[in-house]
Amino acid sequence: EQMLDSCTNYECYKGLYSSFNTRNFFEILYSFNRQFGNEQWCLYKGKHLFNFVDNHDVERIASILDVKANLPLIYTMLFTMPGIPCLYYGSEWGIEGKKGNMDRDIRPNIESLKWNALTDRIQKLIEIHHDHSALIDGDYSQIALTNTACIYQRKNAEETIWCCINLDENPVDLPVNVDQNMEELLSNEKEKIENTVHLGPQSAKVLLF
Repeated sequence: EQMLDSCTNYECYKGLYSSFNTRNFFEILYSFNRQFGNEQWCLYKGKHLFNFVDNHDVERIASILDVKANLPLIYTMLFTMPGIPCLYYGSEWGIEGKKGNMDRDIRPNIESLKWNALTDRIQKLIEIHHDHSALIDGDYSQIALTNTACIYQRKNAEETIWCCINLDENPVDLPVNVDQNMEELLSNEKEKIENTVHLGPQSAKVLLF
C-alpha cells in the first residue's frame, strides 16, 4: 500500500491472448479469480492493476491472435475485467506488428488515422467503462464458464454488470440463475433474461441490472 499505486498485469496479458488462441477460457478466468476474487487468499482484491493486450515491449495483439475476428471480444474482456484498461496507440484500429529490427515494427510512426469497426467497439467500451462504476471499483465473481464462453460479474453498491463472451463459431445458451430484464450496454437495448443468456457466434454482451 505504501509503495506502488499499480503495476503492469503480465499474468493476465498472457492469459488473455492464450485463452483466445487455445479456446480455453478456464485459463484467464482462473487468473481473474486468483487475482481479484472474493476468497481470502486472492492476491489483489480491491487493487487496480494496469491491464493491456499489447504495449511498447510486446507484439501487437492483432499479430498474436489466431482469429482476427476475436479482436472486438478480447477488447471487451480488457475493458470489463478488474483493473485499469490500457490501449496502446494504433491498436484501436487493429494495427499489426511483430518484433523486428530495434522493435520499430511494433512502434511505427502513424501517418493517418484508420477508423474502422474495431475502433467503434473500443470507443463504445471506453464510454461504458467511464459511465459505470462497477467496472471501476466493483468486485469480481464468475457466473458461467465453458471452454469457449463465459460470464463474469462486476458488482458494487450501485450496480451489477455481467460481461458475456462467446468466441465459438456457433451460438451458445448459458444457464444462469436470473429471471429479469437487463440492459445490453453495447447495443443500448433491453433484454429479458429467463435463466439463460443467449450469445451469437463470436459475440459479446455487457448486461446491466
